[in-house]
Amino acid sequence: MLGGGLLTFEKERRNNYILMAMGIIMVVAGGVMLFYVSRAGGIVVMSIGIALLVISMAISNIFFRISMIELLEKRK
Repeated sequence: MLGGGLLTFEKERRNNYILMAMGIIMVVAGGVMLFYVSRAGGIVVMSIGIALLVISMAISNIFFRISMIELLEKRK
């Protein structure tokens, strides 16, 4: 990668982990809300949490592919 590209890549990877943690927290909070507070509110919060998890997993997959490509280029 170019000059500061590696640092930026690691920062984006960290941000993705934060997004994944937020998704997990929202799913758990939505589950609690579902049973104790409001059924509709719990479903909405859980849906948003699941969407965040799916998005962060897709981004993680892209990061994994980028790192594999870099690894293969270093072996050449």
